[in-house]
Order: sequence, then C-alpha cells, then structure tokens
Amino acid sequence: MIDKLLCELRIILTATISIVWLGCPASWQPGDSPVVKPQIEARMTSVAIEFSLPDLKKVKLGAELWAPPRGVFAIFPKTVVIFVPGSGLVSRRARQSGNGIETYAEPVDINVQWANALAQQGYLSLAYDKRSCGPAHDDICLNNPLSDFNQEGPKALARDVDAACSFVQSRFGEGVRIILWTSEQGSQVVLSSACKNRASALVFMTPIPYRIDEFWVDGLFHASRTAREPLVRSSLVQKARNLQATFESIKKGQFAPDAKVMGATLPFWKEWISLTQQTNALLAKTHQPMIFVVGDDDAFYDEKARNALNKQARSAERELVQLPGVDHNLLNEGTLSQETTDTVLGALVRSLKRD
Repeated sequence: MIDKLLCELRIILTATISIVWLGCPASWQPGDSPVVKPQIEARMTSVAIEFSLPDLKKVKLGAELWAPPRGVFAIFPKTVVIFVPGSGLVSRRARQSGNGIETYAEPVDINVQWANALAQQGYLSLAYDKRSCGPAHDDICLNNPLSDFNQEGPKALARDVDAACSFVQSRFGEGVRIILWTSEQGSQVVLSSACKNRASALVFMTPIPYRIDEFWVDGLFHASRTAREPLVRSSLVQKARNLQATFESIKKGQFAPDAKVMGATLPFWKEWISLTQQTNALLAKTHQPMIFVVGDDDAFYDEKARNALNKQARSAERELVQLPGVDHNLLNEGTLSQETTDTVLGALVRSLKRD
C-alpha cells in the first residue's frame, strides 16, 4: 500500500514539474539565452615561496607555486612544470609589455596564464624570478648577487634551474615528474643545467635556434620587411643596423673591459654568443622528449630561423608545434587562446608518454 502511494506521488510530482517547466519563459530555460550563466572555471591556488642556491647561500629567489583546483588531477603521476625565465629582466610572473616589436595595451602575466591552463589539467607549476630581475624592474623581485652571472652569462643561470629542481624534489619527493618549460634565452640555460637529465620533458617556446648576435639582427630585419607602417619599418631597420654594429664592436674588442653594453657586461655578451653557438651540440647531448613551439605570426622568425628549428626538431623524441595567429609570446592581442593551450598541452601529453 505504501509503495503504491509513493509511486503515485512520484508521478504527480513529475507531471507538475514538467507543466511548470514548459510554462516558464524561454529566458528561464536552458539554451543560448544570455540569462543562462556559463560554467565557471575552477580557480587554481598559489603560494609565494623563496629558495636558495646550494653553492650561493646569499641568493634568495622569489617564486610562486600554483596548484590545480580541488578535485582536478593530471592523467600522469604528480607532475610539476618549472617555468625557467627567458630573455629580459623578468619576474616569476613573466610580465611582458609587448611582443618585442609592438606593445600590448597592458603588461601581460604570461606565466600566470600558462599556470592556469596547466592547473585545469591537473599539473602543478613553479615559477621563479630571474636573478637579474631586481625591485627596479619588478617590485616582486629581490636584489641578488650577480658576480657569476656577469662573468659567465646565461650559463650561470643553470644553477638557478638546478636549485628550483632540488626544491621541487624536496617538497614533492624523488618520484615527482619535472617538466622544464622556458622561452628564448632560457632554452640554452635549460640545456646547460644538470636538471635537464632529470626532467621528463623539455618545452622550448620561441627558442633562439642559432647565434644570438645573428638571430637578433636577422629578426629585426625580417620584422622590418613585414611591418605595415613606413615609420615602423625604418625604425626597425635602424635598430637592426645599430645592433649589428654593436655586436661587431664586441667581436673586435672596441669596448673598454669594464664597459656595460645594452645593460650587461662584456663577458656576459661573449658567453651568451658562445653558448648560443653551441645550441646544436647541446641538443645532441640531450635525450629527453622535447617540444619546440613557435607562432606563425612571430615577427622575429624568418625562413632561416624556421629552417634551423625544423632541423633541431627532426627526431623521434622531439616535436615542433607551429601555432597560427599568435605572436612572439604565443599570444593573440595579449591573450593566451584556448586553441593554443589545447595544442601545446596535447603535445606535452604525447611527450610524457614517450618518457
């Protein structure tokens, strides 16, 4: 008897709800109506931290660790992406005011955008300040000693990579999977680190594929040829010629030994040129899965650079990702698109499967 009554009650409730629902205005019902709120993306969490270098105790690198939203897990065991700083005096948030040629409406926190995309897929991310970034460049950076950086160039920053890896291992255990993720100058820094051999994958965004002195000059000339505005074209040509003359003066020893050139010491520039000249040799010694990423609208990448990158990616454990409609920072109008993140993270999954 009770079962019969419950059954009748269910039928009445179902019929009543259906009638009320069908009588609702269209704006209350699911569909394309603007009244229906879109699904809110789960928010990642982050914490500010600091870590030191084992052999340089006075160095304190500010860092940020981003974690996935609660209940979101990666398809692989615990994996941490370490963002290694690229070119420029950048903080852990990799704030950029432009793509190298044109400026954005407002500076863009590139690492935060990537960390969020990674967090939605269950990955943790760690970013740290480049040692040459101080409070004058970004108020979240600390003042740090730069004697080794001034003498050894970007190669000295490989110690910072190894310190970041050590921090991640101490925090998450020896079994944690590490991905080294970087751009531009950071490519040679990662390839000079000891941690590259510990990493499960290496991601190089818009890497410098050959000698920096040639690449920069070639890139500026290429950008001048693709620029629409005559004034912009002439400005880029002049910059290219000035840069070319500066590098020639460095090679010929025409600067005083203690001179600062474009904000850096002469040993820094000589070591950086030498390190980028060794790019192919460094890649040949590295056997981890690698992803090379470049935008089709990157004004710096001419045919020579793209051919060099194609050759470097020509290997079973390497993949070249070319993204349509994005600039040197892989952004479209200062924003990281869903298509870009889906494509790059898809390549990352394939690389981790090869590990």
